[in-house]
Amino acid sequence: MEWIVLIIIVIFATSHSGSSSTPTRSAPPEPIPDYATPRKSWSPPLKKVTINYDTYITSDEWYENPVRKLRVHKADGKCELCSSNNHPEVHHITYENLGKEEYSDIILLCRECHEHTHKVAGKGAKSYPPIRRTNG
Repeated sequence: MEWIVLIIIVIFATSHSGSSSTPTRSAPPEPIPDYATPRKSWSPPLKKVTINYDTYITSDEWYENPVRKLRVHKADGKCELCSSNNHPEVHHITYENLGKEEYSDIILLCRECHEHTHKVAGKGAKSYPPIRRTNG
């Protein structure tokens, strides 16, 4: 019974203490002016650009490609499969990003490993599985 009296006193005291127990609401924020609302601009769908591989691979764009240069630099001019420095060539693992290659799209191979990779994958392959060449 003492607890009930105590609870009633606490409830009575908080409801008559002068401050309202209900939170006061602040004024609603001002609406954002229409000119400040970002809008998506319409643009036509992008066309897939087809690049001629033979033209691209002999172009200055390919020669100056920073991703190609980085791959050659990081491999120190050596084949990434056998460490040979016999005529290193940059091989496209995939042609999906031709002209916009990512680091993982290419690999530096010596001429022998490059020819072996194409032989294993077959002529006209669109991409090449990872090949781990062993000596022999």
